[in-house]
Amino acid sequence: MEPYRVYKPNPQKAGSALSVDFNRAKKSVFLEFSKQKDEKSFDWENKLIMKLNIADIAKICVLYKDKKDELTLYHDPSKGQYESTTKNAILKVTKNNYGINFKINQQEKDATLNSVSIN
Repeated sequence: MEPYRVYKPNPQKAGSALSVDFNRAKKSVFLEFSKQKDEKSFDWENKLIMKLNIADIAKICVLYKDKKDELTLYHDPSKGQYESTTKNAILKVTKNNYGINFKINQQEKDATLNSVSIN
């Protein structure tokens, strides 16, 4: 199955894109966030990734079904079995009259903070 992608470019080149990849083998959903590079392209080489498990997906469904207005998911990749340059990642999901907004913040082990929002 190909990832589902949402592109939100803008003329100021400050847009973003979101890729939703349903990975059956890992029984997870991967959200990949990318910043806009120029008028018609995005910086997928420097994307930010958040792996969602079934509990995370259920929390987002509750938000979507009008039970909550905001959700924050905190992930610590160092607790997994993979080497990562990421110290921690926070995904904030908010709902408003126009839909659902996503914002990811990832702090690298060297203290660099990366952030992408898609509205």
